[in-house]
Amino acid sequence: MVATLVSSCQAPDSAKEQQVKQCPQQPPLMLTNDGVKEVDLAAKPMVESGDIGPETTIGYFFAGKQGQKLLYQTDQDLCIWFYGPDNKLINDSNIDKNGNYILQISSRQGRQNFQLELSLDSSQIRSSPENFISQYYQEINDTRYSSAWELLSDEFRKISSKDSSTAYQDYQNWWNKVKVVQLLEVREIRQNEDSALVKVRIRYLMNDGRLIDDKKSFIYLLWNKDINSWQIHRKSSS
Repeated sequence: MVATLVSSCQAPDSAKEQQVKQCPQQPPLMLTNDGVKEVDLAAKPMVESGDIGPETTIGYFFAGKQGQKLLYQTDQDLCIWFYGPDNKLINDSNIDKNGNYILQISSRQGRQNFQLELSLDSSQIRSSPENFISQYYQEINDTRYSSAWELLSDEFRKISSKDSSTAYQDYQNWWNKVKVVQLLEVREIRQNEDSALVKVRIRYLMNDGRLIDDKKSFIYLLWNKDINSWQIHRKSSS
């Protein structure tokens, strides 16, 4: 079974009309330093196990990044609480800021052995616009033109060539004339959920020895949810 946070904790069905103990909204027991274990979920998923009862509690301390999601699963009857970097309870397992997080557990009723699987889903983590621009031009310098091509929006690909049927070949032919791209400056101007604007200063060292400064110093980005990446959408001089 997949464990859920206490805000959606449900008691199992019973044939008898008995009151089954529910998970409290706030943990009744305070965590102590001895009861908190640091786990490195960035490296790989982990499986934690042990013995726990209603009178004991255990915490798992880990670093999270904005855009990640904490995944946890257990077959035992546990109460689970999730704390953010400000030590306040979170009602879901989404990580909305970089920082340190704690998952606290206790037995809902009765003493039991438990096994808890923990992992971080990083599929939705978003790179900064500056890092994306650096990555794009690194792809160019490494002559990975097909990978760099995927980082362009469909519209940008269309306007980069007069003939759409030869757009990629024209793109590759241009970069084959460039020996090195020098990214002299990259600075985020603004960013929202779907787009970003970055100011850059770029110089091209051509194969024939010329140095060319790119006059289009503003790069407009769009976030593509299908590939979970920024894409270059437009370049302009202002």
